[in-house]
Amino acid sequence: MRYLLLLCGWLVLITPLMAAPQVVIIYYDENYPPYSYQDHGQPAGLYNHILQAAFRRLPDYRLQLRPVAWARGLAMLQQGSALALIPPYRWPQERPYIDPYVGPLGEEDVALYCRQGLPLPGSPRWPLDFRGLQIGVNQGFLMSRSLNQPFQDGAVLRVEFRDAMEGLAALKVGAVDCYANDRLSVEWAWRQAKRDSSRLARIPADLRPTLVLDRQQAFIGFSKVNAQQYPWRPALIRQLSQVLRQMTSQGEIRQLQERVLQPKG
Repeated sequence: MRYLLLLCGWLVLITPLMAAPQVVIIYYDENYPPYSYQDHGQPAGLYNHILQAAFRRLPDYRLQLRPVAWARGLAMLQQGSALALIPPYRWPQERPYIDPYVGPLGEEDVALYCRQGLPLPGSPRWPLDFRGLQIGVNQGFLMSRSLNQPFQDGAVLRVEFRDAMEGLAALKVGAVDCYANDRLSVEWAWRQAKRDSSRLARIPADLRPTLVLDRQQAFIGFSKVNAQQYPWRPALIRQLSQVLRQMTSQGEIRQLQERVLQPKG
């Protein structure tokens, strides 16, 4: 009986250790509303909501979402100091350190917004009618083939900003000719600034896309650098991919999109 009691006591002690879920740290762009950002110190935005919902279906893992500046997050993936980051587009040649891309989490429209008074034809052609112009983008963003190739060819000039608010402010004063980013992200920043008297004068009075350049899918990007330090990584990727497919087929991701991406203000 004494040995039985000792065995039961030992099982009581080790069972919580055996059942402890694996902590999974995923970094997210801290300044990319409405998709991923911080709100009063907490992760917010559509893609963070999707990840939180997905991990509720994965009891063997416990998700920790940590904010990071986008360019810094990419550098961490490249160095192997981070497991995963959201929400990169799929660029396997330009970012060979990311593999696999899990998802997608959603689709984004890459739009071009140009300053008032810019002499463009009624139906401008990209990039022919934009040669020599300064085009603003966010730091570390690879937006689309149709946008990046003219940068590489020197047909248009690249100017980088920290976020959409900086890009809109530059557009307002004519520091750039156009600004390219996801359409919803630009419109979100514009609406937020319109409600803030201290920022209202810094943004264009009117906002409408000059062109929609491309449609891109956003993913969870896993670093393939130092992957051996996460022996549970293959199982996590397999299970997470399966859960995201289930959430898509069951309409849960669509419901989150409708709720989170509703315009506010």
